[in-house]
Amino acid sequence: MKFFLNTVFILFSIVKLNAQDPYFSQFYASRVFLNPAYAGFDEGTTVELSYRDQWFGVPDGDVATFNDSYRTFLADVNIQFPCLFDRDNLRSGLGFMAIRDEAGNNPLTTHSFGIANSLSIDLNYRTGKKITRSTLKAGLQTNLLQKYLDGDFFIYSSQLDPVWGLLEDAMSMRLQSSMFINLNAGLLFRHFTKDSNAKTGRLITAGLSVFNAAEPNESILEGAGSFSLYRRYTIHGSYTFPLGAKSLFVKKYLPVSISTQFRFDTQAEGSLNLLTLGGYALSKGFYLGCFYQGNLKRYDSNVSLINPYSQNFLTQNTTNLILSLGFDVINLGNRRPGSYSGMQRLVIGLSYDIGIQGLTQQNTAGVLELQISCNFGSRLEGSCRNRPGSGMLYNGECPINY
Repeated sequence: MKFFLNTVFILFSIVKLNAQDPYFSQFYASRVFLNPAYAGFDEGTTVELSYRDQWFGVPDGDVATFNDSYRTFLADVNIQFPCLFDRDNLRSGLGFMAIRDEAGNNPLTTHSFGIANSLSIDLNYRTGKKITRSTLKAGLQTNLLQKYLDGDFFIYSSQLDPVWGLLEDAMSMRLQSSMFINLNAGLLFRHFTKDSNAKTGRLITAGLSVFNAAEPNESILEGAGSFSLYRRYTIHGSYTFPLGAKSLFVKKYLPVSISTQFRFDTQAEGSLNLLTLGGYALSKGFYLGCFYQGNLKRYDSNVSLINPYSQNFLTQNTTNLILSLGFDVINLGNRRPGSYSGMQRLVIGLSYDIGIQGLTQQNTAGVLELQISCNFGSRLEGSCRNRPGSGMLYNGECPINY
């Protein structure tokens, strides 16, 4: 019976929600997935790996907790090409991305392969007593996707008897969609200011991105009609400012910055509205983050929904408290950037979502994410090299770059 209820729950999600996009809590660690304008954002070549294990406490077809859940794997490579058309205020970026998204005990799997291109222009750049720089970036991404439904534990109502229970063995189902193309686009504005004698600066970032622009048909069953992948709009922004502090162990200045962040996603014609608010505390090679996340639209509790679990969490808003931490292996250890085969940064980030309402810790065990990013900086010198303020907040020591 549990097999049947889980199957209905999964199929209900597919039909009613039209498969909303995957989500990463550490959204600035998977930047192209947040906004295609981030393609080739860092100087040189950057490799990013992301793993998200969502609701690993929900019993699946194998019943056991921590066995199979809702998992997302992401890998991308980004390359920056500075000095476009021999102009040091123009840059372009290229990004390659591969994603695998698994729902449950692998009944529904999505594969996605994409390429993104961005163009960046400095709107103004001034030096003197104060360094200022404003940059506008635009990006476009094309993805090729395919969905699979594959399992040996599907049970239909005709196989169930109110007295005897299951009358036949579970059935197999193997379906797949046609390959379809998906288009994403984004804009990004950044404004950086820093006193010439200051160790840190202030950064304002604002971005807008549109995913699933053409709302492609993702149906996995011929003749079942069109199931469109809903268009998603994302607005994100941040304001980062410095704090001065004395080290507790060494009597010298310790650079510390606070970065306030927000993100708002809306999808499925306003039925899915996800708001994320919080921020980071940034120091040399290390950061801590805390965010609140919740859906702004409350489901109607009077609507009858099939619920395979004891608590009626399908009729509640799901809210989370996201805690994250990360460190740069190279800069945290005072090693010289480039000492590892030209590697400038090796950032490891970990986050955990604590369910507060709806899908809580009691019925899901939360969400775990692991992010790894390594950057191999450019060896270009002179005017073609990125100007001050283009990336790190202070001397290459900030592990988060956005």
